[in-house]
Amino acid sequence: MKNILMLAFMFFFLTIPSVVQGEEYNKKSLQDDLYNVTNDVTQEQHLKHFLLNLINKEIILATREYYKDQNISGMAFDWEKNYNVVEVTEPQVTGENTEYPFIVKVNVIPANEKPLGTDTLTFGIIVDSHPDKPENPSIISKLLKYEHKDLPKE
Repeated sequence: MKNILMLAFMFFFLTIPSVVQGEEYNKKSLQDDLYNVTNDVTQEQHLKHFLLNLINKEIILATREYYKDQNISGMAFDWEKNYNVVEVTEPQVTGENTEYPFIVKVNVIPANEKPLGTDTLTFGIIVDSHPDKPENPSIISKLLKYEHKDLPKE
């Protein structure tokens, strides 16, 4: 009986360090995962803001033309909805034939004192990175499609 108690006692104390070590490993792994997810989302958000700033002038000009209202200057971006505010695709990767290497869809809510609707603007983007032609703009964008949706009635 004494041997059984001694064996159980040794077994108990030998397994505790491995359980504690496993818990510490899982905590570390979880922290790393949360760190990576948070940083990935933040980086993506920064890139989307950067892209919006690059084509902001074109967005405002397109909305002014669509609504025939030169006073439109405000834009809202609803980051909480189910759609992406900014979507970037590369037609060459998907096998589509287009003159634009990048297609950018932007979901905006233009405003002139009040929101006018939820609009999706699709731009074709050409990035000219040729150093021998510094007089050419680095980014050329063209509005390809403008879709308007009325705001839902509240």
